[in-house]
Amino acid sequence: MNKEDALLNQLTDVNNLNQRQLSQKTGLSLGSVNLALKRMINKGLVKTKNLSGRSLQYIITPKGFEEKLKKTFRFIKRTLADVQELELKISTRLDQHNLEKYSNIALYGDDELRLLVSNLLNQRGITYKTINRPRCKHNELLINCSNKQLYNKNEIFLAKEL
Repeated sequence: MNKEDALLNQLTDVNNLNQRQLSQKTGLSLGSVNLALKRMINKGLVKTKNLSGRSLQYIITPKGFEEKLKKTFRFIKRTLADVQELELKISTRLDQHNLEKYSNIALYGDDELRLLVSNLLNQRGITYKTINRPRCKHNELLINCSNKQLYNKNEIFLAKEL
């Protein structure tokens, strides 16, 4: 996140902040906040209002809100594209293992990857169990597949391959 984005977020959330408070909330130096606010004022993203003496209030303008919305929309669009690409990779990987032939499927993991796999298995009508005991690291998912009749077992580690 760049300086302007951090300041826009703070000014959207809290209306009555001075430069020192903006510096503390964003982790930016006071000089960086001052320069960024001047640029934002010149761009029409922020305006100032005199409160008393040397005290200024920084107010996000309609153009500033519009800029923030555009950036938020682009972020959401990129994220959705990334999720769709990941779903396609997972789906391809699941197809390679033909999970329909297994009678017992367990998902080990507890993050977003498990949620994506769960949704794909639900779409295919494949029943499974989720196990919250961690058997794998963060951002990994273990799919343990077995079939009582055939006594075969298959373990699939996702994330390492994606």
